[in-house]
Amino acid sequence: MNNIAGSAAKSAGMTEEEVFGSAYDHRVVTRLIPYVAPYKMFMAVALGAMLVFAATNVAVPWIIKLAIDGYIQHNDKAGLTLIIAAFFGNAVINWLSNFAMEISIAKAGQGVLFGLRGAMFRHLQRLSLNFFNKIEVGRLMSRVQGDVG
Repeated sequence: MNNIAGSAAKSAGMTEEEVFGSAYDHRVVTRLIPYVAPYKMFMAVALGAMLVFAATNVAVPWIIKLAIDGYIQHNDKAGLTLIIAAFFGNAVINWLSNFAMEISIAKAGQGVLFGLRGAMFRHLQRLSLNFFNKIEVGRLMSRVQGDVG
């Protein structure tokens, strides 16, 4: 709390959460549901890709264990070739799942932001001219960009 509001709150005995509000507000999250709902397929793809990504990350030490205990220790070069192929296959699946996860999360996030900005623009278009006479343009643009972000 190194800003003016934080200093005033500290001297008044208030916590930072009481002044600035909680980081999580259930009402805000429920208001976002209509903007997130069209992207549930992207969210499902991201969840599935995340699970595959986690599984392939965990599989790396297991594959190495199999290579050492089963093939290097017994000097089985043919089996070790298969394990090396499995290792590289696992790496490719890991990369693809990470790529799918990143792309689907980005598409969903950008779509939600686009929907929010569109709704805010439509709302601003319906406001009266008197509102725009009273509010400074810079302050309005700052709120529009900051609130959506």
